[in-house]
Amino acid sequence: VRQADNQDAFVHLVRAAACAELVDAVADIRWNNKGDATATRDRIAAILDAHAIEAADAGEDLRADQFDQLRTALARDIGARSAGLARGYRYTPRATEPSLVIAQRLHGFGRTMESQADAIVAMNGVRHPGFVPGGAALDIVADTTGSAVRYG
Repeated sequence: VRQADNQDAFVHLVRAAACAELVDAVADIRWNNKGDATATRDRIAAILDAHAIEAADAGEDLRADQFDQLRTALARDIGARSAGLARGYRYTPRATEPSLVIAQRLHGFGRTMESQADAIVAMNGVRHPGFVPGGAALDIVADTTGSAVRYG
């Protein structure tokens, strides 16, 4: 019985330490858009919730509370750091075309068109800005200037 209790305590210690390190590692992530931050928060919160529920079902309320506290810290951190980020979305061009054309189609002509094209290349790992592959979904940061997003 003592050996089983010790093994259970050790497994919890490793899980709690790993989850704490995961939450700590998230604090170093710099997102480009609010959607990525929210997706990260949701994936990690699901892991923490699963551990909390498992501990609570086993009658270990203190252990469950540790995972709940980690989830709360994660949500507060990501919420605070992603508050000023632009909203992101996905766009799939029909054909291969330059990033500048895509930026103009989505955001119109203007001062930010070139920076939007550069962002498309950087965020999606495009090899050459003149040839953004069609048929593949791209991560796009919403235009923060207030202009309407256009779909062509």
